[in-house]
Amino acid sequence: MIGSWGPIVFTMSSLRKFSFSGGSREVKYRWGQTEVVNGKARLQFGGEELEGFEIDLFLSVDIGLNPRREIEFIKRIADQGEAYPLIIGGQPLGKNMFVVAALPQEWTRIAGNGKVLELHGSISFLEFVD
Repeated sequence: MIGSWGPIVFTMSSLRKFSFSGGSREVKYRWGQTEVVNGKARLQFGGEELEGFEIDLFLSVDIGLNPRREIEFIKRIADQGEAYPLIIGGQPLGKNMFVVAALPQEWTRIAGNGKVLELHGSISFLEFVD
């Protein structure tokens, strides 16, 4: 297991649900700028922004999955607006929980009857501060 978010478990194996093929973390900070007459502006640290994390997904019938059913499962959980700890490598990412902020998907292979055979997508998480 690579990680988890609530009931969703991510693995490296392409033979299991929610295959983790990569991820990216975004940590940002706020800086205020004060203008100075006849001089360079001064920066003032304003604190941390909300953290973001994105996980790439690959879902395919070739590995025994129903891509549309799996992505709808994630969507149903995200639709509830629940926040869960985001665990990567056995450790929580950050000190707060995370919510799903976006669930972009590309249906890369579709059968003649409209069934989704292969889906590439991602889950974008955003830090939730209570």
